[in-house]
Amino acid sequence: MRSRLGCRTASIAPLRAGLAIAVLLGAGSASAASRATADTSCAPAAGDSPAAVAGVTDDLGLKLVDGRLIRLDGIDPPRATVANPGLPAEARHRLEVWLAELPREPGSADHTILLHVLAAMPDRWNRIAALVFALHRDERPLALDTPASAEPAPAGSATASPPSGAPPIGSPEPPSAAQDLLAQGFARAKPDRLLHACFPAFLQAENAARAKNLGLWADPQHAVLGADDADGLAVQTGGMVLVQGVLRVHESRGTLYLTLGRDRWGFTAVLSRRNAERFAKAGLDLVDYAGTPVRLRGELDTRFGPRIDLTDPDQVESLEPGTEAVYPAAATLERGRDDVRTGPKGPSRWKR
Repeated sequence: MRSRLGCRTASIAPLRAGLAIAVLLGAGSASAASRATADTSCAPAAGDSPAAVAGVTDDLGLKLVDGRLIRLDGIDPPRATVANPGLPAEARHRLEVWLAELPREPGSADHTILLHVLAAMPDRWNRIAALVFALHRDERPLALDTPASAEPAPAGSATASPPSGAPPIGSPEPPSAAQDLLAQGFARAKPDRLLHACFPAFLQAENAARAKNLGLWADPQHAVLGADDADGLAVQTGGMVLVQGVLRVHESRGTLYLTLGRDRWGFTAVLSRRNAERFAKAGLDLVDYAGTPVRLRGELDTRFGPRIDLTDPDQVESLEPGTEAVYPAAATLERGRDDVRTGPKGPSRWKR
């Protein structure tokens, strides 16, 4: 379902001298495209290691032959919905197709990837955050028993050059598994401090899929919502949500409360004093953008009404003037009403 307004988004303006927090590319946005192309942190680097893949997990992760579990960082996998209960399986199949196009070791059924580890320690589910790149057939053979790098190569390092067989950023083929899923509409970009410099490229892939209505973007229950769409927010409770509207800023005891709609007591984004310091270091003063259209993304918490906590500057995107919600409330209800009525937390608890 397409936007009634047909609006597109553009590059975020620098919020402090020369510093952009997040970029959402629209058609013909050459300057933002060049920034994503020049971002070497999204490309394979010296020290990345090949690894053999044993299979794909249900949460769009990878299980390696050596037993490690890999989390594709920077993406939010799709959820099963009333309209499309098979969406997670479709996303997993897409990742399997991406892997199937990779070379195999002689005499082995396992496909080989290039692993860029982002964090030395696994998460609480024992998954290692990483970027996963294609290891092409013209890649120079590497020993598979080489341990994965515990630390990523420094961004901009002179030694952090992509292997000869890896596609350059900006080529028609997405350079990583995560970007392929985003470009096919089987994931949404999820901010992560480990991927700050790479996030514009992830948004570029997401935006292209949304413009074509691919994958999850054809499902209203993964829609970009308006702040006053209480029913649509109820459907997306418990997961990541994208909400856009005109920014209004309210301050109380050092905490910023951001609203995007006419109802001050509706959807709210909260920026605590502690997290505000992180935004300030990034050069982002949200007060400066009061009265302008923005898009916010984050985990939706409904214990005190629909709200998200802002902890990362990449959760904030600046949009073109006049941009409104991509999916009006009526469109969301068209295919999601049954889920709203039977859900444990209906929209009535948010309405005045």
